[in-house]
Amino acid sequence: MRPQTPTLRGLCLTLLVPALALAQPRPTDPSVTHLEGMIRVRQAQAAQRRGDFVEAARLLREAADLGAPPLVYRELARTCERMNRFREAAAAWTRYAALAEDLEERNRALARRELLRRHTGPVYVHVSPPAAGRGARVWVDRDFPRIYTAGGVEVITVGGEHRVRVEAPGWQAWETRVVTAFGEPAEVRATLRIARR
Repeated sequence: MRPQTPTLRGLCLTLLVPALALAQPRPTDPSVTHLEGMIRVRQAQAAQRRGDFVEAARLLREAADLGAPPLVYRELARTCERMNRFREAAAAWTRYAALAEDLEERNRALARRELLRRHTGPVYVHVSPPAAGRGARVWVDRDFPRIYTAGGVEVITVGGEHRVRVEAPGWQAWETRVVTAFGEPAEVRATLRIARR
């Protein structure tokens, strides 16, 4: 059997394949990662049009990690707001404010973050022991006192620090402070002690 001589086509392929491999852009090449980031932004926009905001947020986070423009943080913040994930949205607004070149845009982003921090949310107050809860009244800040009922008291408040006070006949008054933010629920458990006579 005689050895095969390389054909012109085979020789060209032998020389061309390594050259093509060298010409391929590296995964760490900034232009490639930026392009991949922009592809994720387009995919996120398509997900938003479908109403799939969870997928859109995931893609926007990936786009940000791949070096997409700072505007991706603004889109991520708006997407998180649509899902009522106000803490995540505030973090995205903060990042956008840090990267925004325009002072007015930066101030708008910070104002939006503050608005989200102060978003209204529930404060749940539970009183124990049950004997104290039967006659208890609950104050949150300077609001009108609420009569404690089975299951507790729910008060809707703006984000910030709030004073909670519980009084019941024959029991020592109980008071604490609770901080709420981003519309997240806060739970307070008041344990009352019998008043000394």
